Amino acid sequence: MQPKHWRTFPLGALISILLAGVVFASIWVPELSQWYVRPAAITESGLQATRKAPERHILNEVAAMQLISVEIDPNQILAAAEQVTRGTLSLPGYQPAPITLPFAPGDLRRGLPEWQLMVASLTAANLLLDAYRITRREHFFQQARDAIIAFAQYESTQWLDHGFMWNDHAVGARIPVLIKFWVEYRERPDFEPHVGRIVLNLVARSARLLAKSTFYAWRTDHGIMANLAILQIAAAFPELPEIAELRAVAIERIRNHLSYYIADEGVTLLHSAGYHSSGLYFFGMALRLFTLNDIEIPEDWWEKYAKAVDFYSLLRRPDGTLPMYGDTGSASKELGPPLTARNPTTGRAEPLMERKTWPRSDSFVVYPVAGHAIWWDSSPQREAAAANQTVITWSYHPGHGHKLADELSMIVWAHGRTWLTNAGYWPYGVWGREHAESWEASNAPHLFGESKYSERTSRVRGLGQGEWITFIDIERTGPQGYSVRRQIARILGADTWVVLDHFQDSAARTTTTNWTFYPDLVVTPYPAQGLYRVASRNFPSALWCSFSGSAGVATELVSGSKTPFAGWVVMDRTPVRAPAIMVRQPSRDTWSLATFMLSSTGQDAGFGNGARMSRWLDGNRWAVAIPTASGEVTLTREGDRLLIHRQGSPGADSPVALATLDAPAAEIKAVRDAFRSASENYRKFPEHFSYRVRVSYFLLAALAGQELLLFLAGLRLPRAARALRVASWVMWVAGGIWLSGVYFQVT
Repeated sequence: MQPKHWRTFPLGALISILLAGVVFASIWVPELSQWYVRPAAITESGLQATRKAPERHILNEVAAMQLISVEIDPNQILAAAEQVTRGTLSLPGYQPAPITLPFAPGDLRRGLPEWQLMVASLTAANLLLDAYRITRREHFFQQARDAIIAFAQYESTQWLDHGFMWNDHAVGARIPVLIKFWVEYRERPDFEPHVGRIVLNLVARSARLLAKSTFYAWRTDHGIMANLAILQIAAAFPELPEIAELRAVAIERIRNHLSYYIADEGVTLLHSAGYHSSGLYFFGMALRLFTLNDIEIPEDWWEKYAKAVDFYSLLRRPDGTLPMYGDTGSASKELGPPLTARNPTTGRAEPLMERKTWPRSDSFVVYPVAGHAIWWDSSPQREAAAANQTVITWSYHPGHGHKLADELSMIVWAHGRTWLTNAGYWPYGVWGREHAESWEASNAPHLFGESKYSERTSRVRGLGQGEWITFIDIERTGPQGYSVRRQIARILGADTWVVLDHFQDSAARTTTTNWTFYPDLVVTPYPAQGLYRVASRNFPSALWCSFSGSAGVATELVSGSKTPFAGWVVMDRTPVRAPAIMVRQPSRDTWSLATFMLSSTGQDAGFGNGARMSRWLDGNRWAVAIPTASGEVTLTREGDRLLIHRQGSPGADSPVALATLDAPAAEIKAVRDAFRSASENYRKFPEHFSYRVRVSYFLLAALAGQELLLFLAGLRLPRAARALRVASWVMWVAGGIWLSGVYFQVT
């Protein structure tokens, strides 16, 4: 029997298959296009030029500008590198994990997202290169070379992303590693041109990827890192083809990004102390890379940079830690981020250097645009153990990255340690990250069950400072008629913090606050209602706490609770149980009073049964009595004035005038306008690889089922089958338009 000619294949089925093919193309062509880059070929003359310029000290300087946040003690580098040679990658804050040398694609998908980032950033090769530089042992260099070459060869043959291979952070972070390799390899007598081309091709492809507008993470510091990596490439490989064009892209994007990445106040607008630390480092790196690329630095950048340094200096404690609001880690940084300085003669940026000292002084500084306040009771003459830092945040810049719901929260570091804290940076991919991004991971007052995406705004209503007191009045409104005012008073000389929350709501709901203490502290409840002692077994001081409120207030001591989520702090990337006091009450016109008194001896120092509300009329008229070692202190508010009275004091009450603080509207508008402009000019490619796979399988099944159904219908009801065929065409066209234009466009 002769086979039927292809022309006899039903035309309707052929059209359906062609339409399905178009839909599949609309799903996968954008994915393939996103990752496809084709840089210009490396010529022989270009290869030789990169072996001669720039000078070695420039390459070493650029290679030292790391874009990955893993710091390894120099004394541990050799041990860590030896472990790599034996197939184990061990990094601070991570569990040791197997790694295959020279390279295995499966390593890109193993473990948590952060670990995949480390692997794709060539962290193992970086360790081997560092060990080689220390010891000049050849086997370290050979294994680093083989790992880099094997990765580059694999990466160059791929059409689709795997793990974090083409993650923007990973692509940028491996550039300093490649530069560190190149500075050694280009001068070796065993240099092989084809190996050199493999490395330079990886650099060139990385530059092309980083420069793509659809690859640009303009909302976060990932976009800054991408631009810095391009400038690193331009400084280290000035002879690469097309590098001038890519450098121009990075320069323009950095200029735009800085206008909404760091406010004129000098504060990074990514809602955390940790991201300000890295932002300060990136800012200094940008200044230096501008100089290395012979680009003029705008004059106003230096003023902004100086303010950014000052803000970090206020954030940094004497022990090198930072207040854990937002995505901030617990680790101590011995020296802090390296800084640059302006050459007084040339106006150019000097090489980055680590600062050995970070002076502190008494201060009460408010940043209304960024949304932070920092109080220090200290001076250079006092011992670090006597210094007290209070940090308050109401920062929220919608659309900007790395936002945790924590407005109105307060963090206290005193007598050389942390007492009150938020959960801090919770690793991605670890249970609890969703909770850690929301209200219950901070001591911010909020509605029970309130979403981290709730619509809200915050503002400062009043500020005051006197001889004995520092005071701030901040308010958050939303959602759905809910609002809370938090008034915080720091009574100097008595080591006491008074926190008064006033809630209002349009509906009868429950409001809650989770007061979380550092994990090594022990919280002991006392017979008096709402009274607790907080202390460490190996620390002399103790924090005495009292909680009270209007009708319906209730407190509960918890630790490591999952439902409801409370009592967690992340220590060195590991969530650990921590004591927390949950305060709940009705949300309609109620108040709660939390008082914290620090005793250097560990005794109650006259705190007795804690503070009490002696008069309450409303949020502007109230009086609180606070027992202290030197007698009762009464704090009274009458409108825009505070009075502090010390029992037995022969002098008059100390009045403090409360001033309003209007956030600078012009500066806030400038930040939002710059952010809006970026959102209109850039659109990051929505990486939905797994969804594309699932939809493709579903469509294949739908196509097969459709053809079987139409075949069976055609045998009995040919007219109905034709109508169904036409309807299927309409559905494929409409479905394809919806998938490519709507479903896969959601970021």
